[in-house]
Amino acid sequence: QNELFWSDNVYPEGVFVSKTFKFQTKIIQSLTLNAGHFIIITQGASLKDDSYFQGIQIHTKHWGETFELFPSFYYFKNIPNIPDGNQSYFLDYSILHIGTKLKLFKTPNINLETDYYYNFENHQNNNSIAKKFKKQNKGLVVGVSLGQLKEKKDWMAKATFTYMQQYAAVDFLAQNDWARWDYSSLGSPDGRLTNFKGLELLAGYALNKKMTLKIRYFTVNQLIPYGALKETGDRLRLDLDIRF
Repeated sequence: QNELFWSDNVYPEGVFVSKTFKFQTKIIQSLTLNAGHFIIITQGASLKDDSYFQGIQIHTKHWGETFELFPSFYYFKNIPNIPDGNQSYFLDYSILHIGTKLKLFKTPNINLETDYYYNFENHQNNNSIAKKFKKQNKGLVVGVSLGQLKEKKDWMAKATFTYMQQYAAVDFLAQNDWARWDYSSLGSPDGRLTNFKGLELLAGYALNKKMTLKIRYFTVNQLIPYGALKETGDRLRLDLDIRF
């Protein structure tokens, strides 16, 4: 539903399988099983030595597709703490994700989206991680949208609140829209986009079926500072999206 956990600019190599089952009942309309294995960094040796991602998801639609539920489990193995070969240690992530989407009204089209993340990995014995970050393993995203962008002259508005602790996601694989925080001081241009809370306000208009104009405002605050001061950010972004 968003890129706060995984950016769609990240394209690891791997394999993905999906199977959908349809049902003719009032309670449930469909069930989709998704699973995949993706290599993030290869070591050129055994597959178990690679940095990789494995995921499994069950996606169900209920009550005339007015409610969607997608519990998932994601496993990240041998993930560097800093990207692009500048790491000082490696981490594992075992993340439970509970996602939902509820259509509150059809006319006007109003949707409520929620995503909750919980990383089960215990970092208490990792001496490389500062004590203040050892239990930072949860994330929450809540969004409310009005309208949709499908036909010419359609419009929409959306507000999204996010609260992502340090290890609720892999920070350099997540989005890079909300702030411009990165690892440039450590030799990497990749972002470090967890450990923050913030709000996004979006307004969009469909110029035609294949062209949409969006304006987005982001305001963020760091949860726990890495140094003496907390980082903050405010961004205004204008997008013209064209589909071919």
